[in-house]
Amino acid sequence: MATSILTPIRVFLVKDEPVTREGLRLLLNSQPEISVVGAVSNCHEGIAAVMQDQPDIVLLDINLGDERALTCIQEIRRVAVLAQVIILTGADNLELHYSAISRGAKGLVRKSETSDVLIKAIKKVHAGEGWLDGRLMARVLKEIWLLLETRQAEAEAINPNHIPGFAPEIIKVESAPYGGPSGVEGAPYGGPPGADSAKIALLTEREREIVSLIGQGLKNKEIADRLFISVVTVRHHLSSIFEKLEVSDRFGLAIFAFRHGLAEIPNGTNIPDAK
Repeated sequence: MATSILTPIRVFLVKDEPVTREGLRLLLNSQPEISVVGAVSNCHEGIAAVMQDQPDIVLLDINLGDERALTCIQEIRRVAVLAQVIILTGADNLELHYSAISRGAKGLVRKSETSDVLIKAIKKVHAGEGWLDGRLMARVLKEIWLLLETRQAEAEAINPNHIPGFAPEIIKVESAPYGGPSGVEGAPYGGPPGADSAKIALLTEREREIVSLIGQGLKNKEIADRLFISVVTVRHHLSSIFEKLEVSDRFGLAIFAFRHGLAEIPNGTNIPDAK
């Protein structure tokens, strides 16, 4: 009988500390579904190597000594359009984390997490999903909401005729489903009230329920259990929701939902952890 051989997830490491970098290489290579195809210590070497190797996942340390890895994310996405970037972070800096996401990172894993969480994040991002653990999702979304309110107030102070609810430039997020590049930086989530109201009116009651549960941080299986439907049905609903609201991922959907009252802003305690 012929045996099915799965192509491993090709991972590239950009990490400055040699011991940690080699430890990650050994850890990931111990997984049959993962293969580390390269590892370097800085962004300059990383961009050149990623362009040549075209990996599936780039695992990038956000604190590369004195070098800022943020500038590296977009370059990686430019030279390896199918590669998805996962950030490793030890910093407790929401602005830094949001900046990484806004530049195209599809996952963010704390260095304090277990190896199982990192491996799961790699598999999820490779499958086309984003990865933020529940606690971090709550904090990042809260920070984005505060930044939105600040920018809105600044815009209204400069221009009293500024349209309330119009998403400022801070909500631009480069994002695309796995298997293709976004091409250009994503459009702002949200938009003029009339345009978004028309989009929201297209949602069915079931889709509104799912949007609300996404805002709570629930995963597809948890949503399916809550609504007594199958995971496949949840995925079909999400595809329809993304199309109707013109967002490209769960993160964008959550932002849209919070801005338009389709979901409550999380308080940090009611969001299940991604583990």
